[in-house]
Amino acid sequence: ASSKDENEAVVSTQSTGDYRRDTKQALFYIDRAIQHTPTYIDPYMVKSKIYKHAGNMKEAVFWIDEARTLDLADRYLNSKCAKYMLRAGMLDKAEETCAFFTREGQPAVENLNEMQCMWFLTESARTYYSSKNWSKALQKCHEVEKHFVDIVEDQFDFHPYSMRKMTLRAYIGLLRLEDSIRGHVFYNKAAELAIRTYLHLYDKPLTDVNGHGNGETDELSEKEKKKLASKKKRAAKKKQGQDTT
Repeated sequence: ASSKDENEAVVSTQSTGDYRRDTKQALFYIDRAIQHTPTYIDPYMVKSKIYKHAGNMKEAVFWIDEARTLDLADRYLNSKCAKYMLRAGMLDKAEETCAFFTREGQPAVENLNEMQCMWFLTESARTYYSSKNWSKALQKCHEVEKHFVDIVEDQFDFHPYSMRKMTLRAYIGLLRLEDSIRGHVFYNKAAELAIRTYLHLYDKPLTDVNGHGNGETDELSEKEKKKLASKKKRAAKKKQGQDTT
C-alpha cells in the first residue's frame, strides 16, 4: 500500500477513540481501517483490544491471531496472541503458539519455564485458577517464586566480584534490587493468586464429596444435590447396620 493509503488507515484506526465507552462506534471505524488496508497490522490489534474490553475474549483471540499471521516473525505479536489465548482459557492453543519461538525438540512450557518467562506462568496460573484447577494454579505460582529465589542466589558471585573490581555503584544498585525484588509485579501477581487459592482451599477443603473434588456442593445442580444426599443416606444406613452387628 502507498504511504497515503497507510495514513488513511492510521486515521481510521485512531478514530476508534475510547472504545471502552462506545464499542459499536469503535468497531465501525476499525472495520473501515481493515477494509482500506488489509495488510496493515495495527487495526487488527486494536480490534482485538476492543473485543477484549467488551468482554468477548474469543473474538479478541481471533483478531489478534489474524494480526499474528500477517507477520509470523514478530515475537511481540506471538506473545500477545498467546496471552489472549490464555485469558480465553485456550491453554493448548497458547502453548502451540509459543512453540514457534521456543527451542525445537523441547516442550514449549518447559522451555518457557527454563527461560523464566514469568508472564506466561502468571497468565497460566490465572487460567488454571479460573477453571478451578487448584493444583496446577499453585504449581505455576510456586514456579514464579522459585525464579525469584534463583535470581537472588545467582547474584552471590557478584558480591566478591564487586569488592575485587570496585564496581560499587552497580553493587549498591544490586543491593537495592534485592531489597525490593519481591515487590516486582510478577511476584505480586503470583503471590496474590497463591494466597487466594490457599484461602479457598482452607474454606472449602478438598474432599471426595462430589464430582468437583473440593466440597463445593453449592455449585451442583439440584439433581446432583439430590443424588449426593441419597448417597450420603445410604452410606449412613450401611454404617449404622455395621455398628449394630
